[in-house]
Amino acid sequence: MDSARIRRGGVRLFGRILLCAAAIAGGAALAHTTRPHAPTSARSDAANTHATEAATPAARQRRTPAEQIATPAPLPSEAELIAVDIPRDTLGANVARGMTITGATPHRLILFTFDDGPDRSTTPKLLDRLDAAGVRAVFFLSGSRILGENKQQRDQQEVARDAVRRGHIVASHTINHVALPMLDSEEVIAQVEGNEEIFERVFGARPWLFRPPFGVHTDRTDGLMQDRGYTIMLWNRSTGDFQVRTAEAVHTTWRRVFERREREDG
Repeated sequence: MDSARIRRGGVRLFGRILLCAAAIAGGAALAHTTRPHAPTSARSDAANTHATEAATPAARQRRTPAEQIATPAPLPSEAELIAVDIPRDTLGANVARGMTITGATPHRLILFTFDDGPDRSTTPKLLDRLDAAGVRAVFFLSGSRILGENKQQRDQQEVARDAVRRGHIVASHTINHVALPMLDSEEVIAQVEGNEEIFERVFGARPWLFRPPFGVHTDRTDGLMQDRGYTIMLWNRSTGDFQVRTAEAVHTTWRRVFERREREDG
């Protein structure tokens, strides 16, 4: 073991950190086309974009990705599960094995998507508002929020089931909301397959839509998702709600983003 080898290892680690940082900082600028995936062997590691819509609990942030995968919270027992009669499209099965959905469209359409939930204090209010407006949305769920034995996690399991009962789509956002390009392939698969198991226990079936945490993804991670049959869903408008604290500020930010993009798109 010589100093040159140590330096090379340090350079590789620094390169991975820069890749992830550049992807997060890039925003959703590259996510404007819908494209098929290349064969796994042909994929490169060019990264894409986004910032999370909700804060990660401090306790989870202190754990490394390896620790998060190695010591997940316990799944609910079979006796505690509530049967949910779900239509096929509630888990995205009708659009499985597709391409990357970027959000770009020539039509004047809006599909609302919400990440990082559910949260027992905010999601029920959101579900009521969506019902009042006659809107159905897609919820990308982090498995760590709907497994476990404490009251908050049990409440959030029921909130997630309620979203399904109301006709919304639920989809995967990994177990621990970690940036996938920072993980090796085995760790990525552990995050994805672990979340499938959680969905099967809570909803009775696995999800088929996937959103990478922070919107950060590469050709390598896209390939791993394709191999699991997923359609990857990104976005092209953000509310910036992870940066503000009131409903009014979220609405103002969304309008500014929407109007700016309308002007840019002509």
